Amino acid sequence: MGLFAVFILTLVQLNSPSEPPGEPSKSTPIPQSFSPVFNPVLVLSPTSDPIEIDGDLNEAAWQLASKADNFTENWPKNLMQPGVGTHALLTYDKSNLYIAFVAESNSSQTRATLRDRDEIFSDDYMGILIDTYGDASWYYEFFVNPLGVQGDLVATSNGEDAGADFIFYSQGKVTETGYQVELAIPFASLRFPDNEEQIWKATIWRDHKTESRRKYSWAAIDQDKPCFPCQFGTIRGIRGINRPSAVEILPYFMTNQAGAKDNAGRFKNDPIKGEVGFSAKYMATPELTAEISLNPDFSQIESDAEQIDVNNNFALDFPEKRPFFQEGSDLFSTPASIIYTRSINDPDFSAKLTGRTGKMNFVYLAARDANTPYLIPTEERTLFTAGQNSFSNILRGKYAFDDGKYIGTVFTSRINESNGYNLVGGIDGSYRFWEYYSVNAQGLFSKTQEPNDTLMTPSDDFTNLVFDKKHDTRFNGETFEGLALITNFNRYSKYYNVETQFIHAGSSFRAENGFIDRSNYNQWYFWNRYNFYPDIPFVNQIGPGFITGQIHNLDGVLKDEWLAFFVNFDFAAQTNFRVEYMINNERWAGKWFGQKNRWEFNLSTSFSQYFSANLWAETGRFINRERSFPDVGDGINAGAFLSVKPTDQLVIEPGLDYAELFQDNGPAYFAGYVFRTRVKYQFTRELSARFIVQYHQFRDKISLEPLISYKLNPFSVFYIGASSQMKYTPTKEYQQSSRQYFMKFQYLFST
Repeated sequence: MGLFAVFILTLVQLNSPSEPPGEPSKSTPIPQSFSPVFNPVLVLSPTSDPIEIDGDLNEAAWQLASKADNFTENWPKNLMQPGVGTHALLTYDKSNLYIAFVAESNSSQTRATLRDRDEIFSDDYMGILIDTYGDASWYYEFFVNPLGVQGDLVATSNGEDAGADFIFYSQGKVTETGYQVELAIPFASLRFPDNEEQIWKATIWRDHKTESRRKYSWAAIDQDKPCFPCQFGTIRGIRGINRPSAVEILPYFMTNQAGAKDNAGRFKNDPIKGEVGFSAKYMATPELTAEISLNPDFSQIESDAEQIDVNNNFALDFPEKRPFFQEGSDLFSTPASIIYTRSINDPDFSAKLTGRTGKMNFVYLAARDANTPYLIPTEERTLFTAGQNSFSNILRGKYAFDDGKYIGTVFTSRINESNGYNLVGGIDGSYRFWEYYSVNAQGLFSKTQEPNDTLMTPSDDFTNLVFDKKHDTRFNGETFEGLALITNFNRYSKYYNVETQFIHAGSSFRAENGFIDRSNYNQWYFWNRYNFYPDIPFVNQIGPGFITGQIHNLDGVLKDEWLAFFVNFDFAAQTNFRVEYMINNERWAGKWFGQKNRWEFNLSTSFSQYFSANLWAETGRFINRERSFPDVGDGINAGAFLSVKPTDQLVIEPGLDYAELFQDNGPAYFAGYVFRTRVKYQFTRELSARFIVQYHQFRDKISLEPLISYKLNPFSVFYIGASSQMKYTPTKEYQQSSRQYFMKFQYLFST
């Protein structure tokens, strides 16, 4: 496959300058009349005048507030002067940080929707990014759209956690010249050092969505510098604030009634059930938080979108949406997925301690879980069975240096009621050097004793598989140890980017508190992309590149290899297009399948504030993995997701996933789709109604999910709703197979 040529090309490119030949500087040329401000400093002064969060800026406190202005455009033009004005006003009192955002734009083009919390990111929005410890390892993101609807995240080097929720207050309004928003962030919502003066790294951010998505920031961000939070400005002068030492109690009450058809086809309703529980949080200091939950309700009001699992032999993972795992979620992310909190399925008790001392972060999580899922990763598939009661411990520590460098350690354990257990320990770290380069690595060791319970062995799938040449997948109390290793070497800049990775997963390595779906393999890959910024109307960026890699089992047998060429186009009107051609060979079920080549296309657009779409398709040769005698055929995997906004309060989101695979010169192995539509009407910022209808053709199942919700904040909520399942019957009609009514109320008490 020309891997030697790839290696030589890599060496040449790695030693090439980041800028195209002949370009005089690393960054986009800057007009003489404008100078971007790098790492600006803003000194805040306290206010004794009250501020009402109502979207108006009439209070005297705003007249004396510190002003963050001279914003710089970061995208699509880098280090250029924005075409519209933006500024922010900042002040504080003993309890809150106050911010007023003022954004100039054509008000008729302002994208402002009355949406639910965390659903604002297709709108115009502004916000503040705060690194309270200044080490670039993680930071808060607080955003608001022009109507003051909130969105919040926690960001780390591994990405953004959209499940994070914090208490803050906001209100906004669209004006004749754009929009303005007032924001109050309680210091009790933040973790920060126990210092007399708070000195935080931060920047003010604006997403301006008109004919193109334009990004502006108070601290100039050079695209040619890979460390984003290292380029934040500094906010200082915050003194004499109340040290958050508070208790939060979150009780809940839930009632439901379920019903289902019995074996005789008769529909029976269960008795109405009621359930109560609570969680409590104690913030001893700004750096130490303890939390405990008794009989917590970890169910999800909105179900996970169905995924097509036909012809897929590895487990599917789903995002974590449960609020208990918010505190310390930045620490749960490690290079290998050994902490997957959804593996804690139905706990009746859980506790968590989160803290920081100096540059050391830590989180400890303990939970007793009922009906714990049990995954067994093997070479070619993931085996699954429902487990028993278990007790889990997760301990994660991370010492942060400057510029995003860190060293960390992790320990997890899960003990099953039938004396089985799994222990995992390891270290990981990240080191950045020569401005563009970074190395990340994690080494792990596991020791496992299987449960000695043959009732957990549901099929021959478990008894017929042998791993490590001496153990089998039956639950017969065997004890074994395993190793895993993951390393990354990366180069990021404005023009040329490289990612390389090597993974080793021993056949007997297990991480039962994580999401490890495959074992017994060594994998390497090399990805690179070169970005062009042509002076062409309607084109922001063109990024061609290729990716190549191989997977061998631990006996040295080649299992998979690929070489793919791709090009990404970023156009104006918030439109992106990607095309890829992959050459792929794979050994599966003992049979070699060569030239399993295919095309992939992806188009996304938000050219209008009333409509957005994402369309993708993959077509070519695929292995049929559902047969005893595997074969290859022509297939298509495709999907479409639309978002239509007829009014500023109504959003309709239909989606479709489709998959088919045909025999060569023969009938289809399978063909089908999953269709899901979500309709939501937002009456006020607090009150909304939502209806989901979903049809899974492969299972001949229809799901209906109406819901009314009232949210005072992310934690004080009231829900009333239902879910209904309908199955296709032998009489060729759909009949209700199960249904559930439920009501839930929870309220956050804080002192």
